[in-house]
Amino acid sequence: MRAAISVAALALAFGTTAASAQDAVTDSTVAAARIGAAPAVTVVPARSEDYLRRAMDDAKMHEREAEATLGRATEERALANARIEVKKREIATIDARRKLAGKEKNESAKIALNVEKRAAEGERKLAERLDAVYESEIELAKKSRELAQAEQRTLEHELELAGRRTERDRLAQTEPASVARLDHVIVALERRVLEARRAHAAVAKDVATREQKIAERRIQLFEANLEATGRSGR
Repeated sequence: MRAAISVAALALAFGTTAASAQDAVTDSTVAAARIGAAPAVTVVPARSEDYLRRAMDDAKMHEREAEATLGRATEERALANARIEVKKREIATIDARRKLAGKEKNESAKIALNVEKRAAEGERKLAERLDAVYESEIELAKKSRELAQAEQRTLEHELELAGRRTERDRLAQTEPASVARLDHVIVALERRVLEARRAHAAVAKDVATREQKIAERRIQLFEANLEATGRSGR
């Protein structure tokens, strides 16, 4: 009787263990299936082609604006450089006259020439500060143009991506083989978009640096202008 009970108990225990093991295998299989069925993360969210085309138009407009700014700043810098040279010659002439006044012991002429020289030096300094501002504007315009071009490259990739996604959705129910091929193309395009955005961000950082530089140089120009006109900003 005891042997029969023991055998029955062992059979029950073995059956319970086997059932538990089977349940564990089933749970693992279900969990794996759930993980495999989980939707992939959308790293490059979809944006409509209409939106992307409008953004492309804006980027092209920004490029044209940068080109116009570059042309204007280049011309104005040339004028500033010419004024610097004029002021240098004026100062050299004043120095020669001061030397002559010194030889002639003409103190009143020396005093007047000293005042004239300080004014000319202030104007030269102002022209130099203006030249520095135009130099910064040229650098900023070039980088702004580069930024607009980088934006256009990014949008071109994204437009192509949007078109391929639309094509995949259209063929999803009828041509699974074509969908599989398009999936590979889409992945490659998503990578291009992300890399283009990274490049765009790097150029945007350069633009911000040059915007800060031009702001600093405009402050210097402001101070030089106050000095040249005999005013004080303090």
